Amino acid sequence: MSTGPSHRLTEQHLWGHMAQHVVLVAVSAPLFVLGAAGPAQLWDRPADWRWRRLRRSMAGPRWPAWAGSALALHGAALWGWHVPGAYDLAVRRPAVHVAEHAMFLGTAVLFWSTVAVAGRRANYGLGVVAVFLMALQGTALGAWMALAHSAWYPVYAAGGHRPGALADQQLAGVVMWCPGGFAYLVAALALFQAWLRDAERRAPSNPVTVVAS
Repeated sequence: MSTGPSHRLTEQHLWGHMAQHVVLVAVSAPLFVLGAAGPAQLWDRPADWRWRRLRRSMAGPRWPAWAGSALALHGAALWGWHVPGAYDLAVRRPAVHVAEHAMFLGTAVLFWSTVAVAGRRANYGLGVVAVFLMALQGTALGAWMALAHSAWYPVYAAGGHRPGALADQQLAGVVMWCPGGFAYLVAALALFQAWLRDAERRAPSNPVTVVAS
């Protein structure tokens, strides 16, 4: 496991660890999906067809099932890994930390993949709802953390600098609450704009007939 400045920051400060999580799920994962190359690299190059076939399946009639499953899995990973026992274990054990980040990134890629193909079945409205529900998960957890009256994580409350453990946690909650929600807001607005454009394109034209008097 790396012992660079970034890693040491996440070991010493909860807000640094939270910023790392926000970058993984709200920045890296959507860019991974938009680049389209990332998921394909999960297999050898000749097998890229597997990713294309998966994308076609996501964009087909089963899109709501894909979106619902991705939302549930990503939400479960988000809440499950922020349970104090699991979070502390991830900070203390490098192998668990890797597993934590792999689950965050993997479920986030799955979620953003379903969002990316929402328009192919004209599921813009449902896509906006899915993004809103996922944003609500992070917002609720971040707000709960920021407004808490006691520190949740013993691993961050045990160090010598820990008189500020609660302030550290509250800052971590703000990081998840505000910057973390920005990517979801952008995605929801993009889907909503595409939804309006599609509605305009499908609307029948009604030319105005001028009647001479």
